Amino acid sequence: MVVSTTGVGVRRVVPVLPTVTIAVAVAAAGYALWRVLRDRLTDIPLLIAAGVVELVLLVQAVVGFVELGTAARPVAAPVFAGYLLTSLLVVPAGLLWGLLEHSRWGPAVVAVGCLVVPVLVLRLQMVWSAGG
Repeated sequence: MVVSTTGVGVRRVVPVLPTVTIAVAVAAAGYALWRVLRDRLTDIPLLIAAGVVELVLLVQAVVGFVELGTAARPVAAPVFAGYLLTSLLVVPAGLLWGLLEHSRWGPAVVAVGCLVVPVLVLRLQMVWSAGG
């Protein structure tokens, strides 16, 4: 969540980081689904793709928690923090499950984990926009 100031003390979320996060997650999910169609297992390139998604999510979480701590308006802090933490956990959980699944469905689980990320990012934006 990158923010800019508009007016007197009012901050709004600039859609750069959420857009990048969604794009990276969808790209990783696409790659995972391509591996499903090719009947391939979860491997190092898919680990790297999931790692990139997780790195972007980590940046988003740090920025989100900083903005939450300095918010000039009421935000539903527990809900916002919950979505931030869930977004950090969903890709590693899917990746772990995908690594344990030794069939073509391993990458499918990783794809589902990556496709949950855009939903969580959109919910983060809704919670932030709603205020409190």
